[in-house]
Amino acid sequence: MLEILTTGGTIDKVYFDKKSNYEVGDPFVEELLRKMNVNISFKVKSLMKIDSLDMTDIDREEILNYIKYSNANNFLITNSEIWSL
Repeated sequence: MLEILTTGGTIDKVYFDKKSNYEVGDPFVEELLRKMNVNISFKVKSLMKIDSLDMTDIDREEILNYIKYSNANNFLITNSEIWSL
């Protein structure tokens, strides 16, 4: 089974106007995969709702700890700037 971890970022942003006012909304990935008729077993878990520019090392550690203790074998993490070098 694929476990999809949502953390916010661009994929979950909801824009309110052309001036880029937004908030991070509910995870969009499940709806997207269903519309695409993806035929694999998956589970969606929302870990946080933050913009990628606001992600800290503490947030990254939270993601890592979740993965360490999960029973899933495969993960997809949605966000654009999870790991920085």
